[in-house]
Amino acid sequence: ALRYLASEEGSKIYQDYIVEQRRTIVDLLRDFPSCQSMSLESLFSLLPALPPRYYSVASSPLDKRRRQSSSSAATTDGEGRRNSLTVAFSVVDYITPSLQIGGKERGKRRIHGIATGYLESLCSPHLCGRNSGDAPTPLLKIFPKPTDDFRLPASRSTPLILIGPGTGVAPFMGFLAHRKALMDDVSADASSKGRPGDEAGSIDLYFGCRHRDHDWLYRDEMKEYGDDEGGVLTELFTVFSRDGSSSPSPPNRYVQDIMRSDKRASARIADILLNRKGMVYICGDGNHMARDVQVAIAEILGRELGGDAHAGMKAITEMKASGRFRMDIWS
Repeated sequence: ALRYLASEEGSKIYQDYIVEQRRTIVDLLRDFPSCQSMSLESLFSLLPALPPRYYSVASSPLDKRRRQSSSSAATTDGEGRRNSLTVAFSVVDYITPSLQIGGKERGKRRIHGIATGYLESLCSPHLCGRNSGDAPTPLLKIFPKPTDDFRLPASRSTPLILIGPGTGVAPFMGFLAHRKALMDDVSADASSKGRPGDEAGSIDLYFGCRHRDHDWLYRDEMKEYGDDEGGVLTELFTVFSRDGSSSPSPPNRYVQDIMRSDKRASARIADILLNRKGMVYICGDGNHMARDVQVAIAEILGRELGGDAHAGMKAITEMKASGRFRMDIWS
């Protein structure tokens, strides 16, 4: 049976039974007991190594409010200041498709993400408000993965367009916290010297999720960054794909839709990128979102340049070459 699954003739069954049902080697050993005679060494040789999971840091080391309010589990530096960082993750938890074999249901398996499932178990007591008492603080091994590309520009005056649906918004919350901390420091220094501070560039943030009420990550923080007098967040554009319409395809389902349909958004994109030499950052799904967002921006720029989307895509290519169009995407 296993040889048939591995053959060209059995490829369709392999896809339905193994791939779509997310069956593991352990599942196969249960389904085919004759294979359980293999040695432990042979079994280990078949198990793939777990790759590290990379998460964007959603905070800034300059954020004094976070350092002051960090939990007791945070580490401290040489001067006794607390160091902490935050990340955002979506818990992988879904049901596989139905699969009937011999009149019995062999599908509809509940699948949990290995890393996100573990992180969820660590966070659950805090989310439920339960006191962990004398339970030891769990430790996670983490390491930085520095990037030379996906970071704030050296100049605070550079206008930014940040596009991050879902958990793709995580690094941009770090950007906003960092920019605000820099602005506060400059304002305090300028005030003490009796001169105005340097003007910071505008920041437009595009965020999307399914439901406004329970999927909107960092909702309070976004509003706080925009509500402050002279706030760090200039414009916030949001879209919710499952709210506001009973139609399967409401007019504005995704961030690229609001870029096209909202005249103010389109005008700001064209002005920031063509006239003010701003920068674009995109973070999130690389299979669809990043591609569709680039097409939308190309259409907007092409129209402003008096051409079509091809002219706009040429402008995007030039921005990428000069470091003004940056992406952190995954599949």
